Amino acid sequence: MDIVLFFVVILAAGFSIFYSFRGRSYKKKGEFDMMRFYTAKTNIAMGTMLIAMALVQLVGFYPEITGWRIGVGVVFLALGLFNFIMGIKYHRIFAAKVTNS
Repeated sequence: MDIVLFFVVILAAGFSIFYSFRGRSYKKKGEFDMMRFYTAKTNIAMGTMLIAMALVQLVGFYPEITGWRIGVGVVFLALGLFNFIMGIKYHRIFAAKVTNS
């Protein structure tokens, strides 16, 4: 399970970087709806990465779990869920604007 979470973290980080650069290219062109659409995708990828990192902290080191690992895992989980939920919310909003344009 650790190896799967590791690959999820790497894949989500790659998508986060890709969508971030893609959104910046649309910002330079002045297409702000497309920029916000890719920012929402960046948030979804970042949220997925943080959730996977939280699971690594909470599940991956099970025999040696300490208070610090639990604290870091809970903070990563909270930030990841917030990013993921806000990303989905804004993806729905801006996907409709992008398809109508």
